[in-house]
Amino acid sequence: MLLCKQEEAGIQLNAKQVNWEDDTDDESYDQELEAHYMYMAKLQQVSLDVVDFGPIFDTEPEQKVQNDDQYDVFAIECQHSEQSKSVHNTYLIDQDAQNVSIESVDMNYNSEQIDQNDEDVDLAEECELLASLIEKLKCEIDESKNRNTLLETSNKVLVEKLKREIAYFKNKNKSLTEANNKLSEENNLLYADFKKSKAELKRRDSIEYATEMELECAKVKCEFYTYKEESHMSCVKYTQTINDLNQTVSEMKNKLSAHQDTVSILKQQKDAQIKLYKSREDKEIEKVIDLENKVKVLDNIVYKTG
Repeated sequence: MLLCKQEEAGIQLNAKQVNWEDDTDDESYDQELEAHYMYMAKLQQVSLDVVDFGPIFDTEPEQKVQNDDQYDVFAIECQHSEQSKSVHNTYLIDQDAQNVSIESVDMNYNSEQIDQNDEDVDLAEECELLASLIEKLKCEIDESKNRNTLLETSNKVLVEKLKREIAYFKNKNKSLTEANNKLSEENNLLYADFKKSKAELKRRDSIEYATEMELECAKVKCEFYTYKEESHMSCVKYTQTINDLNQTVSEMKNKLSAHQDTVSILKQQKDAQIKLYKSREDKEIEKVIDLENKVKVLDNIVYKTG
């Protein structure tokens, strides 16, 4: 700030002061650029989580980034602003103190240059840590993307399965609806029958119906007794007829037995006659053969003598 005031006042700076001012400006620019890169890395991580709509399986790196002030964007900005203030406050003097010696400025510059070198080393370490952290975050992002790809594939399979289940339940619901409609129709018919039965029971619960039923029962009872007696008479008649038929069958069986005996005797006689006729026929055939032979012999004799 002192150097800025000296420039505004028109005081010419030496070469060391100009180089120190340039280095300070470059350091501030590098610090702002580093803070900007870290802020963009955080925004990229958050945007990837929002766009992918995937579950965050490991939040430890993000928590480390959020909870560690060493890598927090706003903490770094505050730290750099405090460092810049400490550098400028070293040289902060009153505007009227323009007679500060060049030797004291050079001594302060040398001490600040040492502090600046330490800060550069710390900044380099921070950059290396930041690079490793960004690399780790990239690995985590790639792993999250792979997991999200697997989840998308699983979700597609589950969606197809859910579609099949929905189609099955729709068909089942349709079948149940048809069955329910059929049951409703049957219930309506049963309710109509119930109303008819109720009306019939109400009609039968009257005295007129009871008297009518008694007369009807008496009539049926009389007809039953009449039918019973007629059935008894018919049964007796049929029993007598059956007995007569059994007697006739028994007589016919006896006659049939006698007839069978007669037939057996006649058959025996027939067989005897057949045997007798056969023996006689054989004898007659032999006689005929003998006569034929004799005729042949006589024919030969007549032929020879003739």
